[in-house]
Parts: sequence; C-alpha cells; structure tokens
Amino acid sequence: MSESYFRPDNLQTAARLIKEHNGKPIYSLFVEKDPLQETVFIDLQNCGLDFIETSEHSLTFGSAASLQAILEDENCPPALQKAIKLEEQLNRRNMISLADCILEGDGSSPILTVLLSMDAKIKTVTDNNLINLGDFLALKDDRLLKSIQIPNNIVTIYETVSNTPADRPLIGAALTKWESGRVRLALGGTGKAPMLVADGKGSAGIEKAASSAYIDAGDFKASKEYRSRMAQLLTIRCLGKLK
Repeated sequence: MSESYFRPDNLQTAARLIKEHNGKPIYSLFVEKDPLQETVFIDLQNCGLDFIETSEHSLTFGSAASLQAILEDENCPPALQKAIKLEEQLNRRNMISLADCILEGDGSSPILTVLLSMDAKIKTVTDNNLINLGDFLALKDDRLLKSIQIPNNIVTIYETVSNTPADRPLIGAALTKWESGRVRLALGGTGKAPMLVADGKGSAGIEKAASSAYIDAGDFKASKEYRSRMAQLLTIRCLGKLK
C-alpha cells in the first residue's frame, strides 16, 4: 500500500487536492485505512470545519465537529444528544465527526435517524444551496461536506428498543413536530439508510404507516413481524410524548 498525506489551510486548497489526487478527505482523528488500496488523505483539521453556530431559526454544525462537542453544546436538542450517546461510546465520540456518521452510517444509525426526522440540510463546499439529508444519503457522492443544519423551532422525540440499554437500537423511531403542525417520522434499525415514513400536516394514521413501512424489514437481528410491531409501538410512544 502507498499513502500520501496533505493538511491544507483552507477549503479551496483542500477541494483542489481532493480533485487532483482523487483524495479521501479526513474530517476527524478517526481514519479507516484499507491496506490493499493506494490512498491519498486530505486532512481537514486546519480548514475551520469544527464550528457550531446558533441563529434565530437554525443550529448549524461544521462537518468536522466531533460528536462529543455537539453533545456538550448547550443548544443540542435532547433527541440528538440521546442519539449521539447510542451511536458511539465516549472515547470514540471525541474522535469521530458528524461528517463521518453521515458518510459512513447506515440504516441502524441513531444520529441519521434523528437528523432525517428533523429534516436536516447539508451544505457542501461547491454548492450554495442546502441539500436535504435524505437526498444526500441516497447518493453519498464525493462532494466535500461543509456543514449540517437543523431547525431550532421544533420538538423531536426519539424512542428505541435494543438488546441492552447500551446497544445500538434494533428499531428507532424519531418523530419531529413543528410549530406549524408539520410532523415528520423517521424509522431506523436496518437497511442502507433510515426510512422517512411521514412528512405532512398532523399525525393521523402515522402509527399504521410506521407498521406498514417496516413490514418487510426483517434481518438476522430481528424478524420482520417484530420490527413492524415495534415500529408501531415506538411511534405511538413518540406521539404520546409530543402531546
């Protein structure tokens, strides 16, 4: 294996190096290396992507912000705090960035489930427009991530079931409500990405939608009947806590 390493001082240089060398951006101290693959690493530590900003309407995390820094931020919503604790243990939360979770996460990711429910938006270095998280997860292309934004005028409830309290959930339901009455439900636990089940005005019939969405979601960890039933029950629990 051959490796090269760059640590640019700004995003423009980082983007150029990634393009020139087909490089792999590093958003954190945690790096998975493939011993059989020649890799050029572009370390983003000096590019100022570890910020956390709060405005009147949104909370924005730099792509290189660590999970622990986000967890400890006073404006971090409780549902996202819970998801971060379930995602990784303390020693890894200090090393892993939010971008790592977005780029490497799958349908079992508590963080992705909660962010999908919150209708999180992604900004890349090359795009001025915000991208829906769900759309980005469907592609997971090589665009350089700059930030992740969530609204702060929402209430999110995240309920899970797992083998033990410390385990990653077998099923998770994240339900978000806006002041306007908009309700958005995401389910996580299996597959390549969490599933958006509902997004609209009000919550009528949403628990049945959760059950139907997971009716074929069985795998070696849990049967499809169990996942379907638990998705429904967790959604009902979320609804009860939102009222």
